[in-house]
Amino acid sequence: MPDKIAPQVKHLPPLIELHGEADRNVPLASGEELVRLGKSVGAAAEIVRYPGKAHGFDFADNDPMTNDAVSRVTGFFQARLNAA
Repeated sequence: MPDKIAPQVKHLPPLIELHGEADRNVPLASGEELVRLGKSVGAAAEIVRYPGKAHGFDFADNDPMTNDAVSRVTGFFQARLNAA
């Protein structure tokens, strides 16, 4: 979220931030800030950190973090869609 726009944000949809701790493109602090912004405007928002993973990790079938990421995203949105 650009710094100029963030103060104008009044609401956001539910969001789950999956962030590799070894991301060199987008700092982890930026993901954390996005989640804080979401929560500050009343959105369901959470961050999941993946140790050793870079930006856009490849979701390889043999990587246990792939299953974790898919399960978390699926669960996050199913919980919110079922509540609606």
